[in-house]
Amino acid sequence: MALYKVKIFELLGNKCAKCGETDWRLLQIDHVNGGGTRERKLGVKEGSKRGNSAYHHIWKEIVKEGKKDKYQLLCANCNWLKRYERDELTRDRYPDQPTFIEIFEEIRKGRTEFEWKGRKYPVKEISEEETT
Repeated sequence: MALYKVKIFELLGNKCAKCGETDWRLLQIDHVNGGGTRERKLGVKEGSKRGNSAYHHIWKEIVKEGKKDKYQLLCANCNWLKRYERDELTRDRYPDQPTFIEIFEEIRKGRTEFEWKGRKYPVKEISEEETT
């Protein structure tokens, strides 16, 4: 597993594609167009039959299938910012609910409720009892 990860990092340039960070402990393999969770599950399922990992699946796609552009290395900060900016955190999992970004923006505006897709959502204050 570690060997595949090292080789993938080398193939993807050993640095964050956004900020240039090179500390390997902070680097993460990112799916440029999303879909990483689905692919990790697929890779682990396929790999478990042969004792391989999701890293083997990614390595195979990059080396044998020429899909290097499908992946990039991002440091942890850049990866989380990408997820936030592209709304990858909640939109796929909860398509019928407002996302964290939408809720956060409404709270920042000081609203006590907001409407999303025709439904009203209250913005509740946190009481003292809830903080202890």
